Amino acid sequence: MSTIEFVNNIKDKKLDIEVRTPFTYISKVISEWIGESCSVATLKKSLLFRRYLDSVQARLASLRDLQSQTGEELSALLPSILDKAFKGEL
Repeated sequence: MSTIEFVNNIKDKKLDIEVRTPFTYISKVISEWIGESCSVATLKKSLLFRRYLDSVQARLASLRDLQSQTGEELSALLPSILDKAFKGEL
């Protein structure tokens, strides 16, 4: 079953659960989609873990940017440092 067929199938029929939270609804939809049960606790943990990984990825991207900037600055300073070293000014 394709994703579009699945979504249309879900729209056409009412889910036979009491929806207390969005997680309950998502759990039911995923369970019907994959054909296996999926607990709400597992979904919550998965979402929390996903948020954590997203924050780690964002921090990693900022560290890469800082490393790139530092590398550029060091590359710019290298000729000056070498010149002073060879002139005996260091």
